[in-house]
Parts: sequence; C-alpha cells; structure tokens
Amino acid sequence: MAYTDTSSTTADTTYRLDMWPYGSPGASPIGIAQKDWVQNFYMAHCDTTGATAVRGFSRVIYPDIYNRIDMHFYSGSMGQKIAFVLEPGCDPDDLKLAFEGQDSIALDLFGNLKLYLNGSWMVIPVVQAYQVDGNGDVVQVNWVADYQVINGVGVVGFTWSSYNAAWPLIFQIGIPPFGPSNFDEEGLCWSTYMGGSERDDVYESVEDEFGNYYIVGTTGSTFMSFP
Repeated sequence: MAYTDTSSTTADTTYRLDMWPYGSPGASPIGIAQKDWVQNFYMAHCDTTGATAVRGFSRVIYPDIYNRIDMHFYSGSMGQKIAFVLEPGCDPDDLKLAFEGQDSIALDLFGNLKLYLNGSWMVIPVVQAYQVDGNGDVVQVNWVADYQVINGVGVVGFTWSSYNAAWPLIFQIGIPPFGPSNFDEEGLCWSTYMGGSERDDVYESVEDEFGNYYIVGTTGSTFMSFP
C-alpha cells in the first residue's frame, strides 16, 4: 500500500505487508502458460542495468507447500486470485497463513479478513470452497471455509467440515465473477443501482427503523447516481 502524490515537496510513503504459508517447508514456483510480452524493471534492487525482458505467466503454482497441498496465483475477470488445492490424502488443518507488517488483523461482519495498517486496511476476500470430481466438474460443499484467526500475531487458519476425500478440495480467495446477464432470481421483483462511472467501494451499510438505507465508502467518480 502506498500514499503518493505528484508533488516533489511532500514525501511518498510505502507500506509493506507480507503473507506466507505458516510452517511450510517452502516450495519453488512453477510458471504455467507463459505470456508473449515482456516487462522491464529499472529499480534500486535491479542493479544498474535493470531487469529486462522479464516474461510473465498466466498462473504460478507453488507445489507441496504442505503435504499434498499446492498454492496457485492467477487472475480472473475480477482481478487476482489465490487458490489452495488440497489433494486427496492431505490434512486441511495443515493449511495456515502468516501475515506480517500490519498493526492488527481481524474479521469483518461479512467474513472478509482485514489487515489494519496506519489507519487504513487491506481486505482479503472471503473463501470460496468447492471440490472437483473425476470429470473435472465443480461440486459445491454445504459449508463455508471461514477464516480463523489463531493468535493476535497474524496466523490464520480455515474452518472446514466433511467432504469427499477422493476428490480435490479447493479454497479460492478472490472476488467472484459476476453471474450471467440472463440470470433470473426467483422472487426478485425490483432492483436498482447506485454509484458513478468510476470505482465505488461500500465499506458499511445500515437500515434505520423507518426503512432509510445509509451507506459509507469511497468513490473515484465525479458524480453519484441514485436512480
């Protein structure tokens, strides 16, 4: 996270938050589906010649961060995602994440993990838990893999329940994609939208005893629309 501006007279500040698999023996990353373009980096730690012609990948996998548990990084239609693939024979209790650099860590009312730092926070979205059967089809589980803050230092585990031990279990972290435009919610009689032409974030919302609805948050839009 960073506080930056275009003025050369005020100092810019960067804050660093680290995440890693807690107690993992470590793993070397494997790139999948190399991209056809390159990037060049000219930064202080890249020596005087820089790091040039660096190719990216559509997915990076850290295999066996624990016994029979892999960690995937990739992007979807709504941004970056992290997935933990728990293969048959693993112990889901082995999977824990450690965070460092935050002032505090907590869960919000919606199940998101929040890392607080210098009056701001970074949100790690709720976990989507599902399985994949022998045909490669997604099979939903009837429970939620909630975050579990194990101690105040920053170690986080996941809750889980019964599942088919013969199929892989997936814990996916990231904002889910929007559903198809022709989806028809049974019983939905009316809906509307709010916001402007740029990114809008609602942090909290509440309804009072008279049915008035209040929201607080931030927007990058120059106007707000409430049809």
